[in-house]
Amino acid sequence: MASMVQVLLSACRPTAHLFYRRCTVNDFRSVLRKCHGYYSQRTCVLSRAAPRLPPGLRSLVGGTTVAAGVFGLFSSLKGEDSQEAPKDDDITLMVKRAKLLMDQDKSAEAEIILHQALKLSQARQIDYATAYVYDMLGELALKNEHWSKAERLFKETLKVLVSSGTDQDDNAVLEISLKIAGIYGNQGRTQLAWQGYQWCVKTLEEKVANKAADEDTILLLGMCLHHYAAFAALQGQLFHARTLMSKALMICRTVQGNDHPQTGVLLNDLGTMYVEQGLYEEGMTCFEEAKAVAEQLSVEDLPAILCNMGMTLVHQKQFKEAKKTLKEALALAKKNHDGLSKKEILLCLKDLEKAENSEKLANAKKDDEQSS
Repeated sequence: MASMVQVLLSACRPTAHLFYRRCTVNDFRSVLRKCHGYYSQRTCVLSRAAPRLPPGLRSLVGGTTVAAGVFGLFSSLKGEDSQEAPKDDDITLMVKRAKLLMDQDKSAEAEIILHQALKLSQARQIDYATAYVYDMLGELALKNEHWSKAERLFKETLKVLVSSGTDQDDNAVLEISLKIAGIYGNQGRTQLAWQGYQWCVKTLEEKVANKAADEDTILLLGMCLHHYAAFAALQGQLFHARTLMSKALMICRTVQGNDHPQTGVLLNDLGTMYVEQGLYEEGMTCFEEAKAVAEQLSVEDLPAILCNMGMTLVHQKQFKEAKKTLKEALALAKKNHDGLSKKEILLCLKDLEKAENSEKLANAKKDDEQSS
């Protein structure tokens, strides 16, 4: 029977879905899709829950949010006494309009407006706005899986940041560097991806070791560890991935609490890594905890978590309980009008049927051998 991988709820490639049934080299590739959403202020979740994080953390999603200060990520470039603010009002409106178009999946229209905003910010030499618009363009390319284009745009963002005097260990620089590392991974440039993730984590750990590190920096470290763990899992280094994911979970619990949606996401993802190593009991414990969090804060995630539990039960050959759990997941997906989840759960039910048939054949063969 083909190996069946449990769902990584935090996948962050915008077009990727939550479910990864089978253990192939691509199973963990998209772990980043919704990770940013939980480390930032937003109104919907994974996940669809509202994290209620400090306002400053909203900036960590770059182009994916426009709330409370459009240029939040790069506001440090303006300076407290800057007189430039009135010059960016029209750019701000353009960015907001582009964001709305992106939310409506009107990428082509959004890109046109962003290029117009970029020309204005460059002509007026407003560095923080230029950097922000480059970042949004990069997010747009990332959403459409245009890896090379996204890489170029994020590197332009870094150039503007660094040339404007931003330190290399600034959170904005590190967050962009994290995105580039993810792009390298998707392009198969494995060595560069390793180096990128390691540099981001090492730099942030050094910052956090300083008692002056703020909460945003600590949460950014957690996000980097989470992304790095997914990449390590993709490379087959599951023990290392599990260690990284455990660290990310510890940070999330410490800063955001046991009952935060991101805690549930990390528990789920940690559970997938236990299961891939054949540690089914440990995996089920994680899924049970993730389920408890989701029931309170993010019911939209329950079908995925239940699917994980069901497939783990398949591994344990507890077919009756597995079918019951997968049926429950399917009912919830239908109730939520979640067509993609429904499709994946149906595939898992087919895998369950194959596993049952395979087990029956094996038992029948064994009985024949004993009777002969």
